[in-house]
Formats: sequence, structure tokens, C-alpha cells
Amino acid sequence: MFARLPLSQRALARRSVSTIGASLDQAVARLPHKEALRGVTQDVRWSFQELRAKVDELANGFLDLKFQVGDVVALWLPNSVENVVTQLAAARAGLTLAVIAPEVAEMEELAFILQDSGASGLVFEPKQAGRNQTHIVQTLFPELSTCKM
Repeated sequence: MFARLPLSQRALARRSVSTIGASLDQAVARLPHKEALRGVTQDVRWSFQELRAKVDELANGFLDLKFQVGDVVALWLPNSVENVVTQLAAARAGLTLAVIAPEVAEMEELAFILQDSGASGLVFEPKQAGRNQTHIVQTLFPELSTCKM
């Protein structure tokens, strides 16, 4: 589907900063203590400054794990503040995201998505909707059975 933006929205788009990280930095500079993210079910309220600190910490973690700009990282997370932070951090680190619906429950479907996307990493919730997702991942990648998660 394609929709042409009204002229005023196109002008706004031209004025926006060039990266997600730069947008977050700009928001921190303007409104450091304004609420940026609220997780109602998790009872979380973070200011732009707090959000950026969490995003930067995780982005640096990706880099510490030797991810390179353009690497694909798959996200298999529920709708949560962690999901938002992970998406922002991956963008900040220059990674490409392959977002996997939290409803995916079959090992074969997960394997297909990871193979098809060329993901070199996976961020997931160990237990989701009564599923032991760690078991699914360790079955796909037995070498991970000795890793602490």
C-alpha cells in the first residue's frame, strides 16, 4: 500500500534528524526529564534521559558481542519496554532487525525465520505465553545448552 503524504507532513519529514539515535539524542537535549516510555503492565516510567541510558547500555552490549553494522539481529519478544529498548538499541548500533511475532511457537517456523533473515543473533524472552522458548532455542542450537541465559 502506498499513501502520498500531505505537503506539511513531507516538510516535517525533511526536517527530522537522520538516525533514530540522533532523534533520541535530540529529545534528551530538549526534554531530558519528560516521560518518554511507559510500560503500564510493567509499572515502568522512563524519561528520555533514562531511556537513552538503557538504549546506550544495550547498544554497547551488541558491540561488545562483536556485532557489526548491518548484521541482522532477530527479536522474539512480547510487547514490552524491553522490546522497545532492544529495537532502539539495535538501531543505535546500526543493526538490522528481523522482528519475530511473539505468537511464533513452532521450532520449524522459528528456524525458517532465522535462516531466511540471515540473523546472526537472537534476542528472546525465556518464557512466553506458557512456552519454554529457551528449550526451543537450545533444541535448534544445541551448542547453546552450556550458555547461561
